[in-house]
Amino acid sequence: MPSAITYSWFMTLVIAGLLVCIAVLSRVNRTFAKRGAFALLGWLAITGGLGASGALSWESMPPRPVIVFNIGILITFAIAFSRVGKSIAEGSSFIALTGYQVLRIPIEGFLAHGATVDLVPRQMTWEGRNFDIVTGVLALFVVIALLRRRKDEPLGKKTRAALLLFNIVGVVLLVVVISIALMSTPPLFEQSAANFPWLVDLNTWISRAPWIWLPTFLVPGALFFHLISFRKLRSGAPGRDPAERAISGP
Repeated sequence: MPSAITYSWFMTLVIAGLLVCIAVLSRVNRTFAKRGAFALLGWLAITGGLGASGALSWESMPPRPVIVFNIGILITFAIAFSRVGKSIAEGSSFIALTGYQVLRIPIEGFLAHGATVDLVPRQMTWEGRNFDIVTGVLALFVVIALLRRRKDEPLGKKTRAALLLFNIVGVVLLVVVISIALMSTPPLFEQSAANFPWLVDLNTWISRAPWIWLPTFLVPGALFFHLISFRKLRSGAPGRDPAERAISGP
């Protein structure tokens, strides 16, 4: 059963993710930060309340947890490709956007710990088929490399290509772990396990509070910053990162 350490570890991740999101929004402007903070807290309250109430039954068709998870993903895409997403892409730095992905290292550590207390299915950890920690480690190296650049140094083609490759790898690994999580849920587990013997444990924990914030906040957050990075790279704006210009001056 989950211990106080398990709960504390997870809540620390949620708080850290929330603070990083607000920090990125604050680089755009304070209004973005305030509205974003209220929106995120509201979303956490709604999903947390649903998870705590027991309303998210896996027996309903379609399963209510999956409906909530899909709503979160749809909102993520809608915001990322809206005017708001454009403003965030233009006003934030690649250091900040990539920095969120570093959280995937302690998240994967939490999942591994969760498996030892019979909370998380083993196939959702690095002992199974979840290699998402690779994204976290790569993100750490990318952030360090970006920090070592001169503040007045423009992003070259090689740097942009590396950032593009990193974000593609990050999205692919994220899709893999999401697929594993879905195949492990009650509606799909029996059929999936017949085709993939390494699916050994049922995945129901993500529909309960506070764990529901993993698929409804932490995972969409990772996807969101990848999408914003793609928008920023696609814009192909010459010169330095906007956020870096603000630090170093004209």
